[in-house]
Amino acid sequence: MSKQRRQGEEDEANYYHDRSGNKEKSLYLVLDDWHKGFTIRKIDADSPDLSASPVLRLVSPKRGRAMKFAALGGYIIATSNIHAGTLFYDTDTAGLAVGPPVPDALLCGSNTFLTSGASDTLFAFAFHFMERPVSFEAMAKPPTTEDDDLLPTDWSWRSMPTPFTKDEMIFSYALHPDGRTIFVSSWSRAVCGTYSVDTRSCKWRRHGEWMLPSKGRGYVDAELDAWVGLHVDGYVCSCQVASRSGGTTQQRHHAAAGVEDGRRA
Repeated sequence: MSKQRRQGEEDEANYYHDRSGNKEKSLYLVLDDWHKGFTIRKIDADSPDLSASPVLRLVSPKRGRAMKFAALGGYIIATSNIHAGTLFYDTDTAGLAVGPPVPDALLCGSNTFLTSGASDTLFAFAFHFMERPVSFEAMAKPPTTEDDDLLPTDWSWRSMPTPFTKDEMIFSYALHPDGRTIFVSSWSRAVCGTYSVDTRSCKWRRHGEWMLPSKGRGYVDAELDAWVGLHVDGYVCSCQVASRSGGTTQQRHHAAAGVEDGRRA
């Protein structure tokens, strides 16, 4: 079996309809399949084939150091925690552009990325290995104007407050179906709990000393009204989507490779 792997939870499939109006779907995969770095490959979503040449090769800033990727609208964004450069790959034009530099808060940290429901903002949490509290940053484009031909360099980062101490690390996180509220479970030797943040008002709410069951990102399943992800032990788990106003959530754990709650197998 090939050593090709998807690059973490942050690697997301980027579907789009081409500008001619055709309904053909393409899937973009970021793979660490060569010794100098990563490739971006475009494949047919209905009949995947990885034998075609990649649309882009990226050399990692330092050999053996991972890069982070995120899908934001029609862009695939590439970053590193050892270099401030940000690259935007445009899936519509196949063009590559330089974006705004990564803020200092995201350098030398363990970074986690999450896209807003409207695909207009990229959020990032950075864990600094107990040297300072978790950082929370957001990258967004400026308000729409009559001249809507914005470049990636027109986007900008801003820092957002967090309720965490330097000893806490992000254990799991999930975007609420409203597209703007992020739920985050944090853990330390002294305390654990789940919070939510309204990314428009930047206001945090503590929901209690319970944890989302997945390790890393949970994904919304609208049919189940649940977040679904991978448990730390490797099996699929899910929990009911929590209310933004507070309270706990019902958890479901499944050893199978699918979700199974009487409606879906």
